[in-house]
Amino acid sequence: MRTFQILQQLFAADHETFVTGLFKEFLNRDPAPEDLVYFTHCLKSGSKSKNRILKIILRSTEFAMFIQKLSFQSPIPIFHRFMKMDEETFVTEVYREYLGRDPDLGEFQHFVHLLKTRTPKLDVLRTVLLSKEALMIFQTKRTINNKNPSVSIHYSDLWPQVPINKVFRDNVKTILRNHNFPHTTNILVKTGGVGDFVQMTPVAKALKIKDAQRPIVAVVGHYGSLFDDHPYIDLAIECGSMSDRQAVKSVVGLSENVFDLRYISRAYGTWKNTDYYYKNLWYYNHFPHSGIRVDNLNKHVCDLMLYSLGLEQYTNCNDVFIKPDLMIEKIQGDYFVLSDSPGSIPGQLKQWSTDGWDGLIKWLHLNGIIPIQLGLATDSLLHPEIMDLRGKTTPRQAAGYLKLSKGYIGIEGGLFHLAKAVGAPAVVIFASTSETCFAYPDTHVVTKRLCRPCWWNDTWTRGKCVQGSKTCLNLPDWESVAAEVSKILEQGNKQNK
Repeated sequence: MRTFQILQQLFAADHETFVTGLFKEFLNRDPAPEDLVYFTHCLKSGSKSKNRILKIILRSTEFAMFIQKLSFQSPIPIFHRFMKMDEETFVTEVYREYLGRDPDLGEFQHFVHLLKTRTPKLDVLRTVLLSKEALMIFQTKRTINNKNPSVSIHYSDLWPQVPINKVFRDNVKTILRNHNFPHTTNILVKTGGVGDFVQMTPVAKALKIKDAQRPIVAVVGHYGSLFDDHPYIDLAIECGSMSDRQAVKSVVGLSENVFDLRYISRAYGTWKNTDYYYKNLWYYNHFPHSGIRVDNLNKHVCDLMLYSLGLEQYTNCNDVFIKPDLMIEKIQGDYFVLSDSPGSIPGQLKQWSTDGWDGLIKWLHLNGIIPIQLGLATDSLLHPEIMDLRGKTTPRQAAGYLKLSKGYIGIEGGLFHLAKAVGAPAVVIFASTSETCFAYPDTHVVTKRLCRPCWWNDTWTRGKCVQGSKTCLNLPDWESVAAEVSKILEQGNKQNK
């Protein structure tokens, strides 16, 4: 979504949402309580207009400092891209981003000339953002963002810069027709990894409780078989490596409602999006980079989806569920499932130390517990004295091993969420991701809490610590992990008596 469209939403919002949104959009922070009170009072009293408040923020020293520096914590990389562009590209992209069009020849030549004669890019940016044309555009209401539940959305209205995948759209249309799914089918879209797909299941359950007659189709990047024999999801369709926006855009209109499940989520179709969604629209529009600040909302990501969609009365984060495949070779003896699989380059900051795994695995053996390793065949072997099942299971077979285990030990990732989905206890090492957003109420969290979670900042996407450390400063020692494992074993012994 272009920034001019985001600003249209903000200008149409209530006073508090407008002020909060402007601060997040242009200053990368929430307004201080006194600022929020002051500006909302100004709007209510009529002493300042929304245009005037936008001008105050854009002309502030803080805004100038923010866009000039390359902040590693910024979830809004667009300003930084602008600063790195050549003059011609900069002018064109600023017009597209804030006016929704290309500059005409005269405008293009005028601003390129100014830039080449050392006019700062910041001045040009402010000129375009505060032009009469821009302010008129920002105050133009768009039907796509109307809260009226009867609004229907055509996919061409979404994210003009994102192309649809016509082959995928036609394939989905054919699949829906072949399964005789009605137009009232609910389509849920979630890209990412195994953990992301597990996290969508409370939404599916809530929709089934609300209206059991509507089929539910999950559009996921990979691992569609994860939802075989699922009680809430009738069919899964894989979209491969498509971005979340392209996947959503490619299926909008194929059914009555398409649910775009980010963290703050929304539906496209007849579904009425909630005030909670509109209040926290910034997180949706800037996903995934807004993830670095989503723990400010103080909810698990599953609950954020539910609250966004008005489904929180039906389910919560404890309702994640995957049906395990128990047709597996049984392990003789008590065992824990271990994993250090990062899943991606950014995830490398989650990984625990070799010494940590060595100490823990030796401790497990001393206590008569078998450590087994699940995950991808390409994952590094954690220890020579571990039962190695890497690459030897499907996701649902992995869920089966977790179901029959004493529990999960490892970093926050797909197997951890799979463990919760089958009711297995978990000891989870939290490093660069937020326990507020990803730990469940019964998760045994282990972390030093020396740094705020840094996921989705610039250095995290390259697998590097923002403090320059070789490993994440939040990673605990093995004794702290073992202490939490002992609690699980003690609880299990009590239950067996």
